[in-house]
Amino acid sequence: MDKKSNKELAIETALEYTKSWNAAERTAAIKTDEFIDILNAIYSAICLLDKD
Repeated sequence: MDKKSNKELAIETALEYTKSWNAAERTAAIKTDEFIDILNAIYSAICLLDKD
C-alpha cells in the first residue's frame, strides 16, 4: 500500500467530517466556504504532525 500524501489525508478526513456533520439531526448542511475552512484547518494540523 502506498503512503498517502498530506493532501489526500486532509481531503478524506474533511469528507468524513462533513458526512458526520450533515448526518446530525439539528445541523444545516455545511456551506462551501465552511468546508474549505475545515479542509485548510485539517491540512494544517496534519502537516504539523509531520514536523515531529
